[in-house]
Amino acid sequence: MNGSDRREKSVDEQNSFVVKRGVWYDHLAIEFGDFDERGQHIAITARLRASENGAHSPLLLDLAYCPLVIGDISCSLASLTVERMPRPGKAPMIGLVLDPPPNGGWDGLSIVFSVHWTPDNPVLHGARTKDSRGILAPCLVLPEAMPSIHAVGDAFGSHEDDVLVRLSVSHALPNHIVAGGIHTEDGASWLQLVFGINTSVAVAGVTDMVLLAPDYDTSTLRGATGQLEAVRTFLDEILGARNLTHVLFVSDEGANPFYAPAGAYSSVPPRWLGLPAGDMMNDTAIARTLAYGWVGGGTRLWGENSVELALGVAAAYGLLWLAHKRGAEAIDRALDSYARIAKLSYDTETRKSGNQAIAMALPIFRALDTTGVRKDMTNIIADHWGRLLPQRRLIELLRSHGVALPHVFM
Repeated sequence: MNGSDRREKSVDEQNSFVVKRGVWYDHLAIEFGDFDERGQHIAITARLRASENGAHSPLLLDLAYCPLVIGDISCSLASLTVERMPRPGKAPMIGLVLDPPPNGGWDGLSIVFSVHWTPDNPVLHGARTKDSRGILAPCLVLPEAMPSIHAVGDAFGSHEDDVLVRLSVSHALPNHIVAGGIHTEDGASWLQLVFGINTSVAVAGVTDMVLLAPDYDTSTLRGATGQLEAVRTFLDEILGARNLTHVLFVSDEGANPFYAPAGAYSSVPPRWLGLPAGDMMNDTAIARTLAYGWVGGGTRLWGENSVELALGVAAAYGLLWLAHKRGAEAIDRALDSYARIAKLSYDTETRKSGNQAIAMALPIFRALDTTGVRKDMTNIIADHWGRLLPQRRLIELLRSHGVALPHVFM
């Protein structure tokens, strides 16, 4: 499996948490402890919500894409049985059973996860590993990093009007931790939090952005900051200014894949920022990455093609920046390149998420060239800030403007 395959699979897996089952996370309270040889200790108190069907069922925690080392799991208000369940050939799960369950079952109950985040050590299925399949999480992204949770026997639901999980930090952050993320509309809580380690790391100050680059000093990064500011200002004007602080981790992947982009977080290769110094910055890729904070973070698309559609929308805004910044010749070259990639999305052997996203980006970009579509896109994102956005609503909006999208289902 090559790097792009791993990343596409990772995005798909981590995005699955927004499909709420019989039991789901309602609120996460995050408390940082000591940093020692095991990593950064964190206690995460997760308040649960449950549907009628899932409230009294045993729970399963899926560790397939969890970059945390899972320690104790406890509940102060009920007796909790925790069982680790190996599955040959698959990621293990953790089973949780309340015995006896309180009247409301899981609904409204809080459980505490004692975990370690190991930014310099890969994790596979909730444990440290030397396996090349292990995930390296130089930044901790919550709620995405939590084990996905569902009730035994409960079918996947389509809770279209459900709000996204809320997050809070219980105490002041330690000095060695920097943070960004996405706020709710009223600023009272967080929709996403991204934590990074600032020890021996250059942190370059850009408005609404944290740039973490362990291999570069601040003076080297200075050339990229002005362009980053320009891209962010452009997206604020087009998509609507939000209380959103991006966190970019600048480094090439090694033997282990980095945790995949999610909302306000992304790992970016140095060449995207024009590093080594003097190279041309790939500001189109940066614009696409930053735009994902709106469509894959502040609101979350939900549906059969939500991963590809969100990436396609973000890529369309990246093209919009290119047209704004570089002009007709540059955008024509980019569109030719995108068109070649889009053709691959129709071939069975090359029908990957990334290729399908590019195929969707082309008609969306052309539509964004008109003021009416651009305004309607901004409004639908604003209307669903902090909530799931069913993909059918976005598709219907685009179709009302005559935009036909490939590879999507209503």
